[in-house]
Amino acid sequence: MHEVTTFYNMYNQKPVGRYKLNVCTNLPCQLRDGQEALTHLCQRFGWCRRAARRPTGCSPCKKSECLGACADAPVLLVNDRQMVSFMTPPRLDELIQTLKAEPV
Repeated sequence: MHEVTTFYNMYNQKPVGRYKLNVCTNLPCQLRDGQEALTHLCQRFGWCRRAARRPTGCSPCKKSECLGACADAPVLLVNDRQMVSFMTPPRLDELIQTLKAEPV
């Protein structure tokens, strides 16, 4: 069971906060700045990718395996429900503003 929960992004082994953002960093997304998108999100939200550095022990922003939208790279999945594409820094900033504006 551990193998399944560690392979698939939709299974969480630790509590997840309000947001869960999986950023594809496989080759097509990497070639279109997927890693930079992940870094940008983490910096803008004040998150770091390493869960050990977060007080809650969880990191809402993680690398993801292929999300199946390579032509739209870089892509990310928001809360396991909504895929967003062509995530340039300005689009990522819009996403962040939208997420922060949502009522709790």
